[in-house]
Amino acid sequence: MKTPSFGTLLKQYRIAAGLSQEALAERANISTRAISDLERGINRAPRSDTLDALLQVLVLSEERRQALIASARSVMVTGAPSIGPLYVLPVPPTQLVGREQEMVRVTTVLRGDRARLLTLVGPAGVGKTHLALEIAHRLRCDYKDGVLFVSLATTSDASLVPSLLVQALKLRESTGSSPSQQIIDLLAEKHLLLVLDNFEQVVDAAPDVAHFLQSCPHLRLLVTSRTPLRLRGEQELLISPLPVEAAVTLFLQRAQAIRSDVASDDPIISAICERVDCLPLAIELAAAQIKVLSLQQLLQRLERRLSLLQSGARDLPKRQQTMQAAIAWSDDLLSPPAQQILRIASVCEGAVAQRRWIFSVLKANQLPLIC
Repeated sequence: MKTPSFGTLLKQYRIAAGLSQEALAERANISTRAISDLERGINRAPRSDTLDALLQVLVLSEERRQALIASARSVMVTGAPSIGPLYVLPVPPTQLVGREQEMVRVTTVLRGDRARLLTLVGPAGVGKTHLALEIAHRLRCDYKDGVLFVSLATTSDASLVPSLLVQALKLRESTGSSPSQQIIDLLAEKHLLLVLDNFEQVVDAAPDVAHFLQSCPHLRLLVTSRTPLRLRGEQELLISPLPVEAAVTLFLQRAQAIRSDVASDDPIISAICERVDCLPLAIELAAAQIKVLSLQQLLQRLERRLSLLQSGARDLPKRQQTMQAAIAWSDDLLSPPAQQILRIASVCEGAVAQRRWIFSVLKANQLPLIC
């Protein structure tokens, strides 16, 4: 006679106890999704702490208790794969300019006990990825099991996020358990910082993030996104354009790498930075034009910014090689009503007031910020 699976027994004993999946999950202090995945056989066996919690809640005879334990042990993961500290961190090719206050705030949060999920929110080209990488490198020694950086820019399918993480963790996908469960089995006791970049592409994967945080008590997440994840316990930090002084420093670094004779005290530089809203990506694209334009010519031609701010570095993603592409990347993420709002606002006079109004509308509606 075939031995019933753990999921079959769990469902049978839960129904006999008169409990819904939600009620059992609440009493056992685990997620309803975990109960559902076990009963449907997506996860064939629970972790040992999950099994203990279920046994404490379900009122079982000794025979049924031992049957449930035996069915779990027959396929239970005996331990997470043994790995040493994992460090997967790209090294930015350029120095981070400014952001001292943001660095202090983020490192303080991630070194403390106040939050396990911190999201850097900001418009395209504001430097969220560069800042996240700098923070991750600075904190790498604080996490004994490592730091993992995963870019999500290559997909817009939220269901693929667990599989991308499985690949980043160098695991082989198993037919015996879901990618999410494989991740949890590996990271359940790991003290690790996971950096998820460009999450606005897959914002519907936020429940997976919540599941990982609930199941892995020592895991911390640093996320970059143009919109918050809207999860409990999430802390948000809005990344704004640079102060003028830092913007001028950035422009000089990039321009003098092309032409060493660019004067560091020329007041036109601050005007150029203000003309492009002190946005780091726009500053870098503007500085690249110094090869063929004088500072005065550059300032004049920035009256039509989108046609000028092109020809970004070839090793940048396509969406960051022109400001038009950066804006289009965000525009594509907007719903049709939000796109209509943007098009109506774009004909208004007063660029600064206009941008502030657009930002407020998009942020209030939890929509991706644009530049």
